[in-house]
Amino acid sequence: MLPPESFTATTPNSITDFDAFAGELTMVKKNGFALDNEEFELGVSCIAAPFFDAERNPVGAFAVSAPTTRFAKQQHSLAIHVRDAADRATAYLRAESFGAAVIPLDGHRPA
Repeated sequence: MLPPESFTATTPNSITDFDAFAGELTMVKKNGFALDNEEFELGVSCIAAPFFDAERNPVGAFAVSAPTTRFAKQQHSLAIHVRDAADRATAYLRAESFGAAVIPLDGHRPA
C-alpha cells in the first residue's frame, strides 16, 4: 500500500486521505471500474476497468477520459461499455491460456 505522505492533491477533488482512498478501492472492487471525477485535472473525468489473466492478476485496463461536461451525461453508459470491454478481454485471456478455441473480440471467427 501507499505510505500516507504519498497523497498529494492536484485539484480540490483529489483524494488525499488514506481512509478515503481505501474506501474508493473497495468501491472499485465492488463495481468493477474506477471513476476519476476531476481528481487529477479540473474539467476532465475518467473511467477505467481492469482486465485479468488466467491467474486473476491484473494485466491492463481500458480507460476513457472526457471533458466533465460531456462525461457526466454519459457516465452510466460509459461505465457499462468500459467494464464490458474489460470483462471480454479477461474472458479472452483466460480461454486462451487454457487452450480453448477463442473467438476474437470483434465476434468474427477466422476463415
